[in-house]
Amino acid sequence: MKGKILKIDALDGQLIQLLQRDGRQSSESLARQLEVSPSTVLRRIGQLTDKKVMRIVGVVDPDRVGLMLGAMIGLDVEPGKLTSVVNALIKHSSVKFISPATGRFDVLLFALFRNNDELSGFVEKELAAIDGVKDSETFICLNVKKGRFAQYAPVGDTIEQRLMGLLQNDGRQSSELLARHLGISPSTVLRRIRELTRSGVLRVVAVVDLGKVGFPLVAVVGIDAIQGKVTSVAEALARQPAVKFVSTAAGRFDILTFMRFRSNEEFYQFMETSLASMDGVKDTETFICLDVRKGRYTQVD
Repeated sequence: MKGKILKIDALDGQLIQLLQRDGRQSSESLARQLEVSPSTVLRRIGQLTDKKVMRIVGVVDPDRVGLMLGAMIGLDVEPGKLTSVVNALIKHSSVKFISPATGRFDVLLFALFRNNDELSGFVEKELAAIDGVKDSETFICLNVKKGRFAQYAPVGDTIEQRLMGLLQNDGRQSSELLARHLGISPSTVLRRIRELTRSGVLRVVAVVDLGKVGFPLVAVVGIDAIQGKVTSVAEALARQPAVKFVSTAAGRFDILTFMRFRSNEEFYQFMETSLASMDGVKDTETFICLDVRKGRYTQVD
């Protein structure tokens, strides 16, 4: 299925939109909104998940689970070592996104950390120990304007941490099944999920492999902004549908963005019209992600 674009119809699109708002809505509730039968809803969800177009998972606000520091890291890699370097980093729990890339870096990754010491240890010890990594450059995310929630299962043994871990794997697991895993009652499971979602810690949503539904081009764009206009530019970018992640940043760039497009032409038009016309944009640098190895699934908001 890699590289193949799948056709989804209007009903699939509407279903994904509803599951983006609340991935644990009952099939009966979804059926009423879509004016179809519950069996049709269940069949469509099954088809989308079986084809790996969509997953329904728990996502968390990193700040609220102690991951206070997000960073994009660019790697310079020795020739012939690209695949082994990427493979060495894929399973690292801090790494949420990784891809070989074009531009000044051979590999781009995005990672979450609890504090500066944890980030320093990752860069100075773990990255430095990987055969093939020649150099790295780190960009700290300061204020995330879009794409804050991350697919991350907090590590720990509290009921809430274990529940979020289970929902990370399958957000539509029944309260009865979750209760058996956790050794509590189904009503307690439902109450804990409500508490976590109302407090803003957790959302259960559909995430989509956009490459499979017609948006194969993944671009990371670093932006330099005119002094005093960084926030307004970041907020303007956050309103753009193609932009899936925006954060102000420390380092070479004032703003970091992740974008998805149907084609090179669509990306070119965005850069030449939408981005170039934004008041406050001074300069940009583009990195095209060649093969996203982790973090393929995106919230379509």
